[in-house]
Amino acid sequence: MHARSNVRQLLLFLGTSALAACSGGGASGGSAAPAAAPTASPTATPVPNPRPAASGDAFVYAGTLTQSFTRYATPAPTPTDSSTPAPTPTPFVTTNTTSISQSVAVGTGASFAGASGLVTFTTKETDAGAHTTVTQTSTNYVDYAADATRANGVDVTLVGTTESNSNGLSDQTVTGTGNGVYDELPEITNAQWAPTAARTYTENDPGGETFTQTYAADGSYNATYSYPGGGAGQVQANSDGSAVYSTQALDQANPSAESAITIDVPSAGQIPIETTIVGESFPQTQIFDVPVWYPSTPPVLAGDTFVDQGPTSMPSTCGAASAYASAATDAIVETRVRLDVVFGEIETTTQTSYLASPYGVVCAVLHDDLETYYDYSGQTPYVVEFSNTPLQSTIVNETLGLQSATLASASTSSAARSHRTAAAATASTLGVPNASVLAAHVRAVIAQARAEHRRSLFTSVHARKTR
Repeated sequence: MHARSNVRQLLLFLGTSALAACSGGGASGGSAAPAAAPTASPTATPVPNPRPAASGDAFVYAGTLTQSFTRYATPAPTPTDSSTPAPTPTPFVTTNTTSISQSVAVGTGASFAGASGLVTFTTKETDAGAHTTVTQTSTNYVDYAADATRANGVDVTLVGTTESNSNGLSDQTVTGTGNGVYDELPEITNAQWAPTAARTYTENDPGGETFTQTYAADGSYNATYSYPGGGAGQVQANSDGSAVYSTQALDQANPSAESAITIDVPSAGQIPIETTIVGESFPQTQIFDVPVWYPSTPPVLAGDTFVDQGPTSMPSTCGAASAYASAATDAIVETRVRLDVVFGEIETTTQTSYLASPYGVVCAVLHDDLETYYDYSGQTPYVVEFSNTPLQSTIVNETLGLQSATLASASTSSAARSHRTAAAATASTLGVPNASVLAAHVRAVIAQARAEHRRSLFTSVHARKTR
């Protein structure tokens, strides 16, 4: 997929360091997407978990982020005059580690995406690698909504996020109906819930690309892309596994023509794919059958489950300061899968938040595994290379531990929380969001890896038009 020059660009973005991300503990691209959460038999007695959310609350976290990038080489063809199989090539692997420091400031009374009375968690992060340092600022907008399905119930919901970093990447996410709940209060051991994938995501990349993706609850989506120097792309990815990627031809002889990659519904274990590339004088069409590379058909495009594991010991590897290292903690574990049939990607994320009263999150552990099955770099005889085994993987691990916490006074907290409903106030458990809110740099790294993939497709398609 990415040439070595692209790998260098990604490492520069990371600061020769890594990324992170959440993901199924060691799960790979072949892992099955999680099904809807089974019905749990929660412990009868709710476990209060104070989550301070007053204006003036402040927290400092520190930890490490490690990225492993693997590019699997393609075996050379076996010589026709020999029955000896070609040697298996050695994968190209790079591993980088970054030191992370974060400061989180809490605010109240904010508005975002049409919602008001929100709590904000603004994170300023510095990621120091061996050769460069990246800074990033993100703001997460959180709502505490009464939920009548539980006594004194409150859903802690991420309404949306804005992010930007010193490399020029900026993005915004607005969650949709059924999405965004990352904690249910009061917390009950064995409680489970499953958010949908509904959201709208916009991104501005350092290379000048901009795009918007609108996801339905099941993970199907439509997207529009624009590229520097002119040109645009569109994607429609459907829940049955079919999809179309199209882009303006930029052909002087036929400026209205479009190049396209059409992916049909899988049949008999194969994915029919057709590429039509508009050249200077005529279109070039190629047809492929690719073995199904995702876990099930029809594909599960998105899965997300949260499990409240109740009282759980915090790992010593969290690196929390001594004042918090021995705190009694509850753990909330999220497992998330995202499948993209257009770009040949499957991402598995696991993130565990260890929560302790009265600080909220005292440790966050994340693992993200992004496996890529299609190569759009244009370095093969075809515009794309398809495979039913991963061609590339990006694995990120991040661990953050609480180093210090400043909580507003009781009187200030009471005043700052007056905007919440009576049910929310009764729950009296708010505070620092879970690992997903602390992992801004993780999202930025994965976003950059995907941007490289989209850019290589656009570039290779248009390079073919001028040959």
